[in-house]
Amino acid sequence: MNRYKNFMVTLLLVGQIALCPYVANAQVSIGSGAAPRQGAMLDLNTTSMGLVLPNISLSSDLTKYVLGEGGTAPANGMLVYNSNAGVADGKGVYVWSGTAWKKVTVLPSSVELSLSEIQYTKVGQQPNPLGMVVKPDQVVNKNVTWSSSVPSVATVDADGYVTTLTNGNTTITATTVVGAKTSSISVTVKIVPVSLSLNTNSATYTTIGDQTPLIATLTPVGKVHPSNATVSWWSSNPEIVTVDANGKPTTVNSGQAYIYVASDVNGSLKDSCEVTVNIPVTGISSITPGTAILTAANESLILKANVVPAGATDQAIVWSSNNASVASVDADTGVVTAHTTGTVTITAKAHGNTAQTATRSVTVNIP
Repeated sequence: MNRYKNFMVTLLLVGQIALCPYVANAQVSIGSGAAPRQGAMLDLNTTSMGLVLPNISLSSDLTKYVLGEGGTAPANGMLVYNSNAGVADGKGVYVWSGTAWKKVTVLPSSVELSLSEIQYTKVGQQPNPLGMVVKPDQVVNKNVTWSSSVPSVATVDADGYVTTLTNGNTTITATTVVGAKTSSISVTVKIVPVSLSLNTNSATYTTIGDQTPLIATLTPVGKVHPSNATVSWWSSNPEIVTVDANGKPTTVNSGQAYIYVASDVNGSLKDSCEVTVNIPVTGISSITPGTAILTAANESLILKANVVPAGATDQAIVWSSNNASVASVDADTGVVTAHTTGTVTITAKAHGNTAQTATRSVTVNIP
């Protein structure tokens, strides 16, 4: 009985709609005894039932009519329910546009990113994609495209994964494929160094004064903004060697010291260079005293040789006499002792550079 009633209602409805072109004022109300609401040709007055559209298996070629006899095209705006899952857009309600069947879908009202801003401190692809929600939930096609305003700073792939390239700022935008709704996130890339190394960990200098600067390298190489690449330098013993803010050592005296460098951004990143200042003797400028005369047996005097440069590492002198019977000299201390009348030549030879010598004549005049 219910099937019969439904059939009759459907028949009546179809009949009313079919007669509409001929009865301009015909209106139908279903579900209540009241007249259709203002402006409605068909008023389905119900809160618990729906309208069932024709269930049609559309062709995968949505330009084919499927409906109608003898290849007659459907009326523009005709609605059907497609039951063929093989159609590109799947099952659902379709409308005839005049040239093809178009799926009726809910358009996005917005796309929302989970964050409004983010900062990255490492170079390369980041481990997590940017979070994104297309609203409302009923939207079928929730696909978005991603773009970066400054791709030289950071890029973003089709899945929302960000790849950082260098320090700077960019804006990444998600745009819905349907409806072109957009949402953006401000991205700051401030890559923190992860390691620091010097170009050498030991250096030997043989001159006093400015030396070639040491080079500190922070990694990632070439990716650190100058504001992040600053380092601090210092010397363990400024009396031996100093170092300026650019890593240039200046040797002061012979000896050993360490030059240290540390990242200003990440203080745990450090390195050091062991410095040896080894200044060779290049000459003996003089021997003092200028006059050396002894007048008694066993009388002595101390000779002193002045090496060049004054800061030479090995300033030791080896002393010798050409006639020890007249006057002898202590090889280490330069103490000359008279024995008998005569004249001798005392030679001073640089211990660190035996090619460098100087002489002094000593006269012994014992009455």
